[in-house]
Amino acid sequence: MKKIFSFFAAALMAAGVATAQDINKAIELANNGNEAFQMGEYQLAVDAFTQSLAIAEGLGEAGAEHANTCKTALGAIYLANSKNLIKASDFAGALAKLDETIAVAGKYGLTDIAEDAKSLIPNVYMAQGNAALKAKDMAGAIAAYTKVTELNPANGDAYLRLGRALAASGKVEEAVAAYAGAAYLMAAPGALELPDGNYIVDIAGNTVNIT
Repeated sequence: MKKIFSFFAAALMAAGVATAQDINKAIELANNGNEAFQMGEYQLAVDAFTQSLAIAEGLGEAGAEHANTCKTALGAIYLANSKNLIKASDFAGALAKLDETIAVAGKYGLTDIAEDAKSLIPNVYMAQGNAALKAKDMAGAIAAYTKVTELNPANGDAYLRLGRALAASGKVEEAVAAYAGAAYLMAAPGALELPDGNYIVDIAGNTVNIT
């Protein structure tokens, strides 16, 4: 986003309807927002672009192009912030920020950004489940993997890992159901297909016939 504001001054000057003070302030705020974004100061960037957007919208048609640029920038900042939180394994923060991203994208008509944000949510729950499973937090793993299966019922790996967490928690019947889902969706490790299409899955040392 380093050069997205280069057109702004010329466009508004040519329109002849905006004061120099308005133009300069909008440019200053946009540049400040861009710098803040490059430094990873997401909230400062959001604040600056929001103020710049307000000025641009106040300029009417002369500021319309810049207003649209600010809206796109805001969506991109929210999405980048979400991804940064995912990278930092702040799953709760990432989910909250993705919800904000979707709301902002919806407000400004940023369909692509909204879809990108929505597509990340199952991945966050999956990562959260993996972290919980590794930490032997079975309740947390079960909750996260269950959410993945709700959001993406075709994710066989989520069913498989859910089965492992349930089995480790002694919830054998629920584990069998989860393993059945995994076996249906994928060639699950540890699952053997029988000639009649059923599966045998080893759960905590017990062989269970899944029908």
